[in-house]
Amino acid sequence: MAKIISVTGSASGAGKSTLAWGLAKELKAAVIQLDKYETFTSLPPHVAQEWLRRGALADEFPAPGYAEAIAQAHTSNATYAIVDGHLGRTHRSTAPMVDFMIYLDVPMDIALARCLRRQLRNLNTPPTAKLGMLEGHIDSYLAWVRGAYALQHARLPPLADLILDANQPVETLLRQALAAIALRFNDT
Repeated sequence: MAKIISVTGSASGAGKSTLAWGLAKELKAAVIQLDKYETFTSLPPHVAQEWLRRGALADEFPAPGYAEAIAQAHTSNATYAIVDGHLGRTHRSTAPMVDFMIYLDVPMDIALARCLRRQLRNLNTPPTAKLGMLEGHIDSYLAWVRGAYALQHARLPPLADLILDANQPVETLLRQALAAIALRFNDT
């Protein structure tokens, strides 16, 4: 059975995907990205705001096929599988499969700046579309995303096996994560 390593963080822009892919390369592991399964971001803003008012429970976050993908990876013959997403052990149906959880701690303003920069760097998007994307991102952030991130920041760290300061260079984060994983699973 594969050991499931979950890479989480309080916000988009924390560096989850960057670290997840770095770990996957070093550990020769598959990556399961929550972003490929979630349908939440396509819902109308009032649905997200209502979800936030109810407490933003991870179990209500729509991601068809996500739990099944983790279960399939968990029962595979691989040594490791990396899960890239913000749910970690807060999602009841996948939490028991998570063997090691990494939380990337980053200030909200830094995460927001990274997200906006990522959208600006999307070379395949025309400039006018970029402006619309940025405006939509900022509107969502102000309407409900910031509140959801604040809840994640409160919920995820106590469940983590390793908390990393995501303001460090990626190479440093990768080295620290690999050392902690090796220690946990007695891999040398």
